[in-house]
Amino acid sequence: MPGGCYHPWGLRLAWQCPCLVELDGGKLVKSDLKTGCSGRKWKYFCLTMGCLTLLAQPLMAADPKPGTATADTSKQEAPKPEAPKPEASKPDAPKPDAAKAEAPKPDALYREGLEAIKINDLVASIAYFRGAAIAGHVPAMVKLAEALDRSGENQEALQWYEKAAKAENPEGALGLGEMLISGGYGKERVKEGVTWIRKAADQRYGAAMVVLSGVISSDRFVDTPDPKEGLKLLADAADMGYLPAFKELIKVYSYGTLGQKPDPNKVRSLEEKIQKAIKSGGAKP
Repeated sequence: MPGGCYHPWGLRLAWQCPCLVELDGGKLVKSDLKTGCSGRKWKYFCLTMGCLTLLAQPLMAADPKPGTATADTSKQEAPKPEAPKPEASKPDAPKPDAAKAEAPKPDALYREGLEAIKINDLVASIAYFRGAAIAGHVPAMVKLAEALDRSGENQEALQWYEKAAKAENPEGALGLGEMLISGGYGKERVKEGVTWIRKAADQRYGAAMVVLSGVISSDRFVDTPDPKEGLKLLADAADMGYLPAFKELIKVYSYGTLGQKPDPNKVRSLEEKIQKAIKSGGAKP
């Protein structure tokens, strides 16, 4: 465009200027209120402002619009959920052996039961022996049966004697046999009782040998008594050092039982053997 300052920004600034502006033939002319003069300085001023505006445009475009910063900050990436932490390993369940270690051992319960018997605490002894017997302690089964028998609980006593007898325990076999031959269980069970007593005697159990000696020598328990075998059983038990067998032999030769005649010499000999056995510590009560 010919001559003068025709920059559109200059025109805008002219309209916003508080001074009077005149357009003379398309030329921008400033009329000063005080002097009323116009000059080149105003043209240079408009030109300078237009250039500055052009230079400022890239900077204005680079700056975010008002409110944009807040929006951008609100659009921050949401935090990613943390990966689940591996679950802490649970403590291993107690092993069976550890659980058993915490519970009283059958041997300990058996010993406690024996101590209770010493002070005649029948109730406590039954409790201790029962705990050990349930755990499979065979000697405790026998002691439990004995304590139950003393307390009048014969049926349960019989059951525990039978369990011990079937476990090849001679005391259990003897206790079971004595209960069965005592009556109240039928004739057939008497024969069964004799069988159990014999099984205990076959294990060289002195007490069973003495009992069997009396059982097989009486027609109350067997159809055909055998006093000769009964005497042999007593002699064998005495040779083992079993004191009750010596005492039974002394009765035999004192009163003339089991088909024997009274013999004072044998009685004295047996009494001397008892004393020697006691002194040597070889006697079994």
